[in-house]
Amino acid sequence: MDALPRAPHHTRLRAPLARQFTPRATAQLQPRIEAIADQLCDSMASRATPVDLVEKFTHQLPAAVIAELFGVPVELRDWLASWSEKVGVVVFGAAGRADYEDVARAAGEEFADRIGDLMDHYRRAPADNLLSLLLAEENRPAGLSTTEIIGACSLLLFAGHDTTSSLLGSATVVLLENPEQAKAMRSVATDVELAIEEMLRFESPAKAMMRTVVDSHERNGHRFEAGQSVFLAIAAANRDPRVFESPDRIDLARHPNPHLSFGFGHHFCLGASLARLEGRIALPMLLRRFPNLALAGPVRWRPTISDRSPASIPIRL
Repeated sequence: MDALPRAPHHTRLRAPLARQFTPRATAQLQPRIEAIADQLCDSMASRATPVDLVEKFTHQLPAAVIAELFGVPVELRDWLASWSEKVGVVVFGAAGRADYEDVARAAGEEFADRIGDLMDHYRRAPADNLLSLLLAEENRPAGLSTTEIIGACSLLLFAGHDTTSSLLGSATVVLLENPEQAKAMRSVATDVELAIEEMLRFESPAKAMMRTVVDSHERNGHRFEAGQSVFLAIAAANRDPRVFESPDRIDLARHPNPHLSFGFGHHFCLGASLARLEGRIALPMLLRRFPNLALAGPVRWRPTISDRSPASIPIRL
């Protein structure tokens, strides 16, 4: 009998985390996500407008949620948000910028120091959080090594914050620019699950993903050589007229909706269910709490090739 193919190395790295990010597992976080979102809305309501929605809501909510999941204490959450900004330079920025190497090195060292201290704490005093669960199997056959745990934390803390923040921000902009869609999102008759999928398709948090060619081959008349870097244009795929009817039209009831915003196959986003849950909670709440919500100036977008993320969204409440 032929031997079964070996699972990709990243499958082993994902395995200890995957069961914590199933739809059933993340659904348990709903009451806490609702409470955090409500608190942020209260905070915005007490401020004079205009307010920067990124600073006061779309940046804060995912940071607080992913921090609680991993056991990052409250006093480190502002650090987590600022660290995520630095890592965004490394992940999405241009390597040609003068300070790229310095920013990358500093972000890595800073994270290893902070998370290293937190890991020491949870080794001594385990708690009900994801970091403690990873440490319970540290350096064991079914677990991850110390270095792999740090790597997993850096990936998930960044991705769980940055891309969800992008989703909440860009979706809000789309809805405010399309009042009828915003009205529909406020309605209890709208299927919010389908609506969030359409927001993910129409304005994907990731514009492109980079992959490396493993084997030289030809595809659709183009030659690809092993070792080459290629960009997969997610934003274009999500507007493909061969797949989506009227792809440039927002349809909050679109079904089926086979968008690629979370990737595909082995590389499907580990935190997809958490991002979807935050979107289903945060967007309707924001629009219902502030029925007169409107843009108060031009939206400033991050100038990166890979992600589609607002840097600033001035709003009137």
